Amino acid sequence: MLPDTAVVGQYTLALVALAFSQNDPFFADLVNLTFQAMVADGTYADLYGRWFAPESPPAVERWPGEETPSLADAPIVASVPDTIAAVQSRGRLIVALVPDRAPFAYVDATSAPVGYEVNLVQQMVRRWLGDGTAVEFTTTTVETGKEMLRAGQADLLVGGLPHTRAAELEMDFSLTTYVAGEGLLVWAGTPVTDVMSLNGQPVAVVEGGGSQEVLLAAARDAGVWLTVLPRPTLESAIALLEEGYAVAVAGERANLLGPAYATPGLGVLPLRLTQVPLALGLPPGDSAFRDLVNLTLQAMKAEGEFDTLYATWFDDAPPALEVWPGAPYRALRLEVTVAP
Repeated sequence: MLPDTAVVGQYTLALVALAFSQNDPFFADLVNLTFQAMVADGTYADLYGRWFAPESPPAVERWPGEETPSLADAPIVASVPDTIAAVQSRGRLIVALVPDRAPFAYVDATSAPVGYEVNLVQQMVRRWLGDGTAVEFTTTTVETGKEMLRAGQADLLVGGLPHTRAAELEMDFSLTTYVAGEGLLVWAGTPVTDVMSLNGQPVAVVEGGGSQEVLLAAARDAGVWLTVLPRPTLESAIALLEEGYAVAVAGERANLLGPAYATPGLGVLPLRLTQVPLALGLPPGDSAFRDLVNLTLQAMKAEGEFDTLYATWFDDAPPALEVWPGAPYRALRLEVTVAP
């Protein structure tokens, strides 16, 4: 604020944020989604520039969607579970798993749960309870899994869940564990490596999912033209690639990764035409359990365990987890209180 002075250098990073009461899921959503709306319409950038110019505002993770609650939507009473106490009393974690979401969560030929998020949860449980097998997986649908979280019947929901604004209103989420978005499914060794290399080529897409619009917008931005081949299902779009009628399939990479794992020779390019964060689903409003999950993820990231696990399932760079300075305010090891 003094004339002819400036602050220079950025030698450490410390995040600054608004603080509000814990265990109030509606107000947390109201604050966070309103802030995201301000980021989207430019209000945040204008305010930041007014106080901190010429610095650019820090990047803010954007959750897809347009939903923003109002005060009129506030519930009269918010029921908040005590997930940590439930885990301690039963001595194990209960996880609702949406199957057929390879490589995030699925069941193998022996009906055993496997996948990136399955392994991630097992490593977290090992830290909490000293035993990576102290977890019970129950297969379910996304909608039923949300109800299980709200009813205290499950502690976590896994299955490549997009962290959208609409989903934020139904449950809580962990820090981002994978960045999805529109991508390209191709054959290994193909000359197709980016949008520029699609010039003049046929590309298959699934009708009605938004992939065609994203692909064409990216092509216009790159100054290339291509032929779009819409198909009613992902399977029929992939058939065009397998039969040589298309050089790539454009779609949400979280949906493309499963066929890529199941079909030798197919792969998903690191390219992301959009950014969609994926995260673990948590009981709404349980701030203590959300902290436990996020602090554990940060510890795993700091110790290299997160990146090592990520590399066993994916061949691109892992997401950069948000880092909070200082030591965790609570122990990450849980004492089991179940009676012998």
